[in-house]
Amino acid sequence: MRRAKSANCWALFVVKFTQPSAVGSTEGTSILRVDAVISPGGTGLIYLTSATRLSFGLSKNGYVPEVFEKTNTRTKIPVVGVLVSAIIGLLFLLPFPSWASLVDIVTGASVLMYAGAPLALGALRKVKPNLPRSYRLPAGPVIAPLSFVLANFIVYWSGWNTVSLLMLVLVIGYIIMLGSAALHLNEHVPQFDWGASIWIFPYMIGMTVISYFGSFPGPTAIFGGVGPFKGDIIGGNGDLHLWWDLLALAIFSLVIYFVAIWKALPESQVDEYVRDVYPPPAPEH
Repeated sequence: MRRAKSANCWALFVVKFTQPSAVGSTEGTSILRVDAVISPGGTGLIYLTSATRLSFGLSKNGYVPEVFEKTNTRTKIPVVGVLVSAIIGLLFLLPFPSWASLVDIVTGASVLMYAGAPLALGALRKVKPNLPRSYRLPAGPVIAPLSFVLANFIVYWSGWNTVSLLMLVLVIGYIIMLGSAALHLNEHVPQFDWGASIWIFPYMIGMTVISYFGSFPGPTAIFGGVGPFKGDIIGGNGDLHLWWDLLALAIFSLVIYFVAIWKALPESQVDEYVRDVYPPPAPEH
């Protein structure tokens, strides 16, 4: 009896929030519209603050101009970082024809960022095998390369339009870093470890090429056909058929993974970088 009442309550709830009312709308639609504002607003706030702190940290480490370190005297918020991140975020809204397109690029960028975690795990297992850790992942030498392959699958499945735009953004980021160093816009410019990063540009080129000849999401213009690129360089034509494209991407990802581990920084240099970020405690007197 109690189950029947519960089922009736749910049925009334579904009818109440899905059937049109006399004024031509529904309470459920109103809730969805409010949520459509609140939910992206909260996400945007989180991304804005995290991007601001990332630019602040990059500036502290010498990778981007020193102006990103300037903070408000009262709130200690990186003002320049907030303004630049907000402007870039607004510019990203312009070229995308729908909210789903923006979600695709954000999701692809997030997965691309996390794809570096398996590389870090593999490199640390190689150069710091006895490093004390609160948790030791079992079967790390197997899970790390497999995770890197799967992360690249997700980026690839986002489609040629998203992959091409992601690689363009990465290139712009490297140009900003190199420009900041060349123009001496930050006095704490670090030494670039080109030997350890030899895999990065082949990785970017390979992902772009495989996505171009792949089949996701179907024939699409580069950068999603934004502005002057509408109808130019159509990728995702399916020249690499399904399964063959995944096989090619898996082999390519494994090659990149093991090259990155092979060229990992030596232990002494890793220790030096760790000391820069986490200086040892001062001795007690």
